[in-house]
Amino acid sequence: MSLRMTVLAVAALGCMGLLRPAAGLRPVLRRKGRGPKGGGKGGGGGGKQVKKGDLPTKVCATCGRPFTWRKKWEAVWDEVRYCSDRCRNQRRRGGAPAMMPAGGEALPRRQAVANMGLALSLGLGMGFGAATPALAKPRPPPRAEVERALEGVEWDEAWPYTGGDFARLDSEPDTTFYTEARFVQHVDDAAVAAMRAYYDAALQTQLLAGAGASQKQLGDLSVLDLCASWTSHLPPAFNVASKAGAGRVSGLGMNAAELKANEQLNDWVEQDLNVGGAAAPRLPYPDGTFDAVLCSLSVDYLTRPREVFAEVARVLRPGGAVHIVFGDRLFITKAVALWTGKDAVEHAYTVASYLHYASAALGSPEVAVLRDGQDGKDPLYAVRAVRKA
Repeated sequence: MSLRMTVLAVAALGCMGLLRPAAGLRPVLRRKGRGPKGGGKGGGGGGKQVKKGDLPTKVCATCGRPFTWRKKWEAVWDEVRYCSDRCRNQRRRGGAPAMMPAGGEALPRRQAVANMGLALSLGLGMGFGAATPALAKPRPPPRAEVERALEGVEWDEAWPYTGGDFARLDSEPDTTFYTEARFVQHVDDAAVAAMRAYYDAALQTQLLAGAGASQKQLGDLSVLDLCASWTSHLPPAFNVASKAGAGRVSGLGMNAAELKANEQLNDWVEQDLNVGGAAAPRLPYPDGTFDAVLCSLSVDYLTRPREVFAEVARVLRPGGAVHIVFGDRLFITKAVALWTGKDAVEHAYTVASYLHYASAALGSPEVAVLRDGQDGKDPLYAVRAVRKA
């Protein structure tokens, strides 16, 4: 195992709260405006650094996790009881604490997921052919719990996330990470089959709903595969070699060899959606180009999801839909901090919030459980929204 991967594995534990830095080594947090105790700009005057470990903390009344003071709570900190919108909404509708260990026996899901992240980190370092620590994979939450993730949701007026929520353990450019082609499935066969069945049913439903007078078969639909790879998981009607219809499948991804090998893409482009500096990422397609946009097993890596999905809303035709599919596997060093250490209920809520804040042109997000994973095989979920007329 390389020194670099050892460091990343330890960092993974640190970012999930399982390791705490020693005194004197704590990270510092730069803040604008008044700190939690007042005293001038920068949390105490003249750009002074405020140690994150010195900020006030509370325990969330819903999930039981500790959370830290944030600038947006400065005027109401004494009244804050919940760590997130999801926890506040869950408590409003009478939900029980979602993340506490059952019967005091099982690990909390956050810690179990963190343990799995460590296993993945170590596996990446040693090679998957080598033995990895025997850490149990956490059981996914029940189907009904995930399906209720958006029940009674009340969104805050403003985007609730900060830049730190999208920090990653590996901050090197994604172009470096994706230089090597990976001709593998990132979920098991059962999940792959569930994903294909979901896309088939969703696109058939869209066709029957009247996507357009000239669209009579699946091959007439135009689809964008966002964060595309060597397979798009679409039904065979979209295979280029046998495709019938006037539609197209466009792919936007990070590795040319993978995109060239994709038998369902009529055209493709390499683009890193996580770069651009102050400029928002822009998809290279005209307004209203596609009937559907798919994002499969990649949403956890997006560092600018609001801007990306605003672009998705722009390139969708009225009545078109965006489908975001995700599971519980990931490259831990490339996933954003907001994603790691959470379960499927929180992931569904997070993805739905991306769509809600991205564009008023998108309808209310919906959650679907494609596989609940209670049989020990990979779970799979989807969040979707329809472009308004």
